[in-house]
Amino acid sequence: MTEIVKKKAICPLDEVAIRTLNELMTNLESEIKKFENALNTSFSWKSLQNDAEGIYELTNAIKEKLSNAGIPSSSVSSMHQHAFYMKKYANEKNRSPIDRNLISLKIKFKNVNEEIERAAKDLFLISNEIVKEIESIIDPIAKGYLDESCRCLSAGAYRASIVMSGCALESLVRNIYRETMKKDPSKIPFANLVEQLENTHNLSKDQSAIIHICRNFRNLTSHPSGFESTKGDAEALIKLVIEQIKKCQ
Repeated sequence: MTEIVKKKAICPLDEVAIRTLNELMTNLESEIKKFENALNTSFSWKSLQNDAEGIYELTNAIKEKLSNAGIPSSSVSSMHQHAFYMKKYANEKNRSPIDRNLISLKIKFKNVNEEIERAAKDLFLISNEIVKEIESIIDPIAKGYLDESCRCLSAGAYRASIVMSGCALESLVRNIYRETMKKDPSKIPFANLVEQLENTHNLSKDQSAIIHICRNFRNLTSHPSGFESTKGDAEALIKLVIEQIKKCQ
């Protein structure tokens, strides 16, 4: 029996994560401007210390978000480090190193912003590619499942996306059986449906094998096996299912 090794869950940069990161970056930009304006006017060290603490906490939140997504970023680590020293020197009431670290932090802020924009663009391109493929699906039930699978994928619900992809393929197979055999497939084991459709040449041997692989993967994901679904898993299955459905149309 194959042992399922549990691994630390990773929360990839899906639409929700990118939206959160953009909100954090917007808040950080506002705090940086507020801090810089305070430095250029008369200020109290207590107020400046509070502002520096806020900047540090925001950079920490951004760093953790990217780290949890399994994305190392030297820019965000440097930005976080400069925020740490700004807080340190504000607490020590040492103006000169605060200025130097603020300049460096602003440069790193721009780099991190660009990294997040690239990640958002990549996600948009992937989602658009899949949506375009789904539009070519004729069967309305299978298409409905795939639409839902795509929404789950975009929301970061990868297990749900995999289950919906499996349901799309299974529903199409049952529909083909119903139309070909003129029988109700609801009470017939799925493996028997596939076998009979292969025997009547409605499915090739290769198609049958891939359909079983897709369904087994869907079952592995939906049951409490300890398997951790990833974005790559969900994307791979939805694309594979789309290809199989197109071959059956």
